[in-house]
Amino acid sequence: MKLVFSIPTTWNELSDSQLKKVAKLYFSKLPPLFFDYALLKILFKIKWYKLRLRRRFLMLLKVMSLSEIKTHYKDFYEAQNLTRFFSSIKVNGVNHLPPSDRLGNISIGEFSVLEDLYLGYLNTKEDSSKNYGYDYLLYILAVLYTPDTNGTRAVFNKELLQKKAKAFQKVKKEIVYAGLLSYMGCRDYIASLPKYALVFPKPKSSTKKTPSSSGIGDLILSMSAGTFGDYDKTYHTNLYTFLDDYSKKLKASENEN
Repeated sequence: MKLVFSIPTTWNELSDSQLKKVAKLYFSKLPPLFFDYALLKILFKIKWYKLRLRRRFLMLLKVMSLSEIKTHYKDFYEAQNLTRFFSSIKVNGVNHLPPSDRLGNISIGEFSVLEDLYLGYLNTKEDSSKNYGYDYLLYILAVLYTPDTNGTRAVFNKELLQKKAKAFQKVKKEIVYAGLLSYMGCRDYIASLPKYALVFPKPKSSTKKTPSSSGIGDLILSMSAGTFGDYDKTYHTNLYTFLDDYSKKLKASENEN
């Protein structure tokens, strides 16, 4: 009997339901073997009531080792490259929408806030007295997801962020963790683009201390009244548009020296 299964083999192929479960699993700190089997069941959509699927799944485990099966979805072990977001979140009865894939429609201002919050998380994720950085994740989610205004994502308002983050405490943890994984995958994608090599230089040492600020806020201020207009216009400039311009300026400066 030939066993054929259709499963996600990359992060972006996960359904929203699977993404929630995988995100929860990644932050569960399960022992490796338990983690492997839990991930396997999520990807194969194993449910107690799907008897036929369970029988086929057990047959698969008899003819193939777990280590061999894992080679078919190695991205989940080798590359956290999730660049899409959970489709929507409802908070206090209001639907909230995420950015487009790879943060394609956020502003440089939003990115500066996200980066500083992400650094805050990295600096506290091992600190039990700081709730392992979880509060930073709520703020990150509150930046990423803005109210749905007739099918489009509302403009981010930094002044409302603290109030929003408090309301996001009601969001399930697995969705909060999924937001973090999505943001991590997107920022890594952007930093890996060759055209931004000067903007995001690779660290010379892996032991370098995590900074407390990204410095992007200061960069926005320094570039105000330039290509994109005053501070407010520069702040709300599309992330990629801003990075394209800044990258060109860095290259021109490098060529002059």
